[in-house]
Amino acid sequence: MNELHEQIRTLAAEWLEIAAGRRGFGSGTTAEQAMRFQLERLLPLTTKLCRNSLSSDLRSPADGLASLVGMSPQTTITMAEALRPRSLLLVTSENASDSIRVIRAWFDRSDLGWHPPIIAIQKVPPTDSNAIAHGVRNWISEQRASDPQATLYFDATGGKKSMSVVAGMLAVQLNLDVVYLDTEFDASLRMPRPGSEVVVRVPVP
Repeated sequence: MNELHEQIRTLAAEWLEIAAGRRGFGSGTTAEQAMRFQLERLLPLTTKLCRNSLSSDLRSPADGLASLVGMSPQTTITMAEALRPRSLLLVTSENASDSIRVIRAWFDRSDLGWHPPIIAIQKVPPTDSNAIAHGVRNWISEQRASDPQATLYFDATGGKKSMSVVAGMLAVQLNLDVVYLDTEFDASLRMPRPGSEVVVRVPVP
């Protein structure tokens, strides 16, 4: 285990202590403190590790990334940090407004280290496949109007499962590359192991 992995593991254990309320990290509720710690201390390291392990068959910076956003903004942030898209479409439901706020704040940081993406938001009912398809098709048309050969990815990690199904259907119809953030489960932490995040291209038949 290298130094970065060890740092992440130490911070992950500290994060769990905060999430359990056994130690504090600033003000706010236990959940707010845990989220703040993850965004400020843990996520900068895990996103760096994920980008470093990016497969050579994935293009970064990408021209565009459409990402399903649910209650956990971390997956979209990690995927975008790895692929560094010029355009980022957030496909989300009304219930994920807090996640959108966190994602926006992340890319507004002055110390981001790369040119932040142009962000568009598509709010849809999570089970309305037509609304999801309509929004994504419009975004794709805009991207390919300026560059017919634009490299576009669809991140199916977040959101509801019904939204992921639609993502797969759209990928087949529109010849999109579907990507997913894969992780390893850590039995000692009782959660996916922070730092194990890997961007996987999902084969589309």
